[in-house]
Amino acid sequence: MIRILLPANTGRTGGTIYDFNLADSLGLAGLNAGVFPLENWEIQVARFDENDDVLIIDGLLHYLHPAKMKIFSPFRKVYLTHLPFWLSPGTGEAEALKRKEMAFMKTCEKIVCTSEFISRKLVKSGISKEKLRVIPPGFKPIAAKERNLQALPKTLLAVGAVGYGKGYDILLNALEGLPGDNTILKIAGALNKRDDYYLYLREIINKNKLSDKVVF
Repeated sequence: MIRILLPANTGRTGGTIYDFNLADSLGLAGLNAGVFPLENWEIQVARFDENDDVLIIDGLLHYLHPAKMKIFSPFRKVYLTHLPFWLSPGTGEAEALKRKEMAFMKTCEKIVCTSEFISRKLVKSGISKEKLRVIPPGFKPIAAKERNLQALPKTLLAVGAVGYGKGYDILLNALEGLPGDNTILKIAGALNKRDDYYLYLREIINKNKLSDKVVF
């Protein structure tokens, strides 16, 4: 069985949605796959089959519990990274995080990245290109509604948690340079209004007089 492992009580995020969609896609391909949030590690892992199971380990699990990764030593492993935390400008002790994560990656048979950008970063950091596989998140299309588009403002939609590494500051600065007043940016993602990065974005919005153009 293919077991996709992530922390318990993670909530509904872009990363967890990706994990469940990946399990669904593997199922459609005829493979036995599922998502397993880990809470009682020893009890749950004891039920895994060292001979038949393949573990896909979400990078968030490693970030939160690096000391527990040795429990997976007997298994075939694939590492899934949405965005390495050491690439995020807001993460302290980036070099220490990088050493730990890179060392664990090298114990895995394959590494799944969600973008070519991350793949290139890992190659520059010493991971073999042959070991990497890029599987973009994709999306599920929905039926379009008929509307008078000429009467609506142009809307830019950015989806993702508001945090370092997402590039929202770049997007806001680019928005300021667009001509006219008929463009709105909608940011759809989890945020903490007391977070330093969110406050930094607010500074950009106020400085560039974008309050009427940006919706969180």
